[in-house]
Amino acid sequence: MKLSRDRIISIIFILFGLINLFVFIPREIRATGAGTMFPQFLTLVILVLGAVMFIHTGRKIMEGNQERGPESDREGVQHMLLLMLFTFCYIFLIDLVGFYILTIIFLFLAMTVLGIQGMVVKSSIALSMIGASYVIFKMWLGAPLPLGRILEMILFGD
Repeated sequence: MKLSRDRIISIIFILFGLINLFVFIPREIRATGAGTMFPQFLTLVILVLGAVMFIHTGRKIMEGNQERGPESDREGVQHMLLLMLFTFCYIFLIDLVGFYILTIIFLFLAMTVLGIQGMVVKSSIALSMIGASYVIFKMWLGAPLPLGRILEMILFGD
């Protein structure tokens, strides 16, 4: 039986999560003695998503759903490459532009590539993500989000 791409990716997620949970996190605890609540939580999220994806692809196989054709595969690869390009640009520009502005731009571009329609939907998702990130990182964890050099110059004049 040939494994579908989705099933292979779900297995990779599960293996990555297990290796992270049982190898890398304990090694980090021994090396630094640092708290691991966030890495463990993130690893568990990856494991759960991998398991859900594995189960979902198993249901598709049992129902006999066919995989997509070559045209939609090419389109999927194009979408993936565009999203990777946006992600790399996001990573490299976040120090210059800042988290808040760049995240909104990134999310709008990503949602456009993924085919999400409507400015209201895109705006509500982007603002919800910004708000949730602010609450989790700034208020709850006390970790600053990068303002960016441009916004710092505007706000603080340096």
